[in-house]
Amino acid sequence: MNKRDEFLKSQKILRLATIGKTKTPHIVPVWYIYSLKKIYIGTNTRTQKAKNLKKNSRVAFCVDEGISAPNIFGINGEGKATLILDKTQSKKNCNEDTFAIF
Repeated sequence: MNKRDEFLKSQKILRLATIGKTKTPHIVPVWYIYSLKKIYIGTNTRTQKAKNLKKNSRVAFCVDEGISAPNIFGINGEGKATLILDKTQSKKNCNEDTFAIF
């Protein structure tokens, strides 16, 4: 396992950016699971991030740790998220109604 994968597996919170209805970034901290090189986030369909993803699947994220040099490390990325609305599929991974993967 490379350093990126080890780091993403060891952390619990990432900052997720979606595109809001006014075309501005909507950034929220979320709990996540990193498995098989994918990031899984459980959420409810009524959240702003889920509403944003239904309209535009583009996302960006940042996971970081540390507050002073030289012990600062982080990873950021961007891509497209997929919403899983099938409750049987999402219940396997999380106790939320909706699951986003990217």
